[in-house]
Amino acid sequence: MGTIVLTKLLKMLTLGGINMLWRKNELKKLYTNIAYIGENVKLHKDLKIAQPLNVKLATNTYIGPGATIAGNGYFELQENSIIGPNFTVYTSNHNYHADFLPYGFSDHIDSIIIERNVWIGGNVIITKGPVVGEGAIVGAGSVVTKDVEKGTIVGGN
Repeated sequence: MGTIVLTKLLKMLTLGGINMLWRKNELKKLYTNIAYIGENVKLHKDLKIAQPLNVKLATNTYIGPGATIAGNGYFELQENSIIGPNFTVYTSNHNYHADFLPYGFSDHIDSIIIERNVWIGGNVIITKGPVVGEGAIVGAGSVVTKDVEKGTIVGGN
């Protein structure tokens, strides 16, 4: 899946001489503190990352347009994984068990790990804590709040 699919995607996105993707050296300039960027990482120029120090993007990965990596926790995208457009991940959430209503001044912080060879469809939201297992497929429009087992296909919430 990995290299062939990513190569086809790159060719589609650069048609007409318009490059909508970041090059690795451009990413390093933009996110000087990003924890790790592997080889052949493809990201759209409208990507938003709240905490670059907490982000690891492994080799042969792709994140579609309109993506947001929000929160104060750790996010890892492992090798040969692709993510569709308008993906949003929240690595932290408000502390709704606080003394103040509706929530306090501290956050619940967690990690989100997307393992190798995963395909995540468009408009997917992942909230703090889940691991998306190796080879899993997450259908478009899904809301992921729990672990996704290795090799499974999930949809909805």
